[in-house]
Amino acid sequence: MSDLTEISLDQLPWLSKTWRDWVGLAHNDKVPSAILVAGQSGVGKNRLTSEYAKFLLCEQAKRLERPCGDCRSCKLIEAGTHPDLQWVAPEDGAKAIKIDQVRGLGDFIYAKPQISRRRICVLTPAEAMNAYSANAILKTLEEPPASVVILLVSQQISLLLPTIRSRCQIYTLAAPDRESVVNWLTQLDVPKERAYSLTESAGGRPLTALAWHSQDILELRAEVLADWLNYLEGRVDAFTLAETWSKLDLERLADWLAIWLKQLLTATQIGEGEGSETEATLAGVGARLDTQQLVSLYAELIEIKRSLVEQRNLNPQLMLESWLLANKRVRKRRK
Repeated sequence: MSDLTEISLDQLPWLSKTWRDWVGLAHNDKVPSAILVAGQSGVGKNRLTSEYAKFLLCEQAKRLERPCGDCRSCKLIEAGTHPDLQWVAPEDGAKAIKIDQVRGLGDFIYAKPQISRRRICVLTPAEAMNAYSANAILKTLEEPPASVVILLVSQQISLLLPTIRSRCQIYTLAAPDRESVVNWLTQLDVPKERAYSLTESAGGRPLTALAWHSQDILELRAEVLADWLNYLEGRVDAFTLAETWSKLDLERLADWLAIWLKQLLTATQIGEGEGSETEATLAGVGARLDTQQLVSLYAELIEIKRSLVEQRNLNPQLMLESWLLANKRVRKRRK
């Protein structure tokens, strides 16, 4: 099974404690007016949040642990026509949540619920709000109506205004440990060896690993690593490689490079990897690289990742060329 739409919340065990906590809040009428769900991509933030929005609107929620799926509210949500549920996300082709979207949300929030006890707003990803829309939502968070619950989802909570964070109950979703991810994938009929490779490739993010199972991601990842190592050895020029990489998913590329840089740093310090084929390959290269320059290169990559998350207007090829040229510093000088 590799279709994420076929995976139920019950099949995501690392989310079970948070779900139980949230159900308890609903049963005891203690749901916060604003909940901020934080965590890296691929751990199930949107899946958990959308299920909770459905649960809060379900007519049978008081006596159940899950949305019933049969009441009027549940059926309207499935049809995408529930009048008391609104999603706010970047519009088609846009990178940011604009102020007009947040202003429109105000009309929704301050109106009375039509068929449910509550009105629910889901805003994702929260870091996509620009300065104007962030300030606009802040006013709503300060004095929300008693019948409203605002659910914000964020991959980069540090990019949100401190005043927004302070007005929310924050839940941080962490990925399970790597061995648990491998076991989870094998239970979904992923061969164990491939499960290990997928888990490493996805940085331990279970839903990302599963999504990549049916794609040629592992093969692409191997090509990218080979190209980068060839570049470090002087066999490929920066401009050609930057042009090739600029056509890839840049966030995924940055994630891979960050993982490999960490492994290279480990190799420069202890001279060996932790056992995977990739780590063994990097260990052979790491001994010939300068540790301090690797740290600097990693910091520059983190800034690139931040720029991607903030969705700044970037020229991908120029950005990659600049970073690759900085790679030249990492080779140790011969004495």
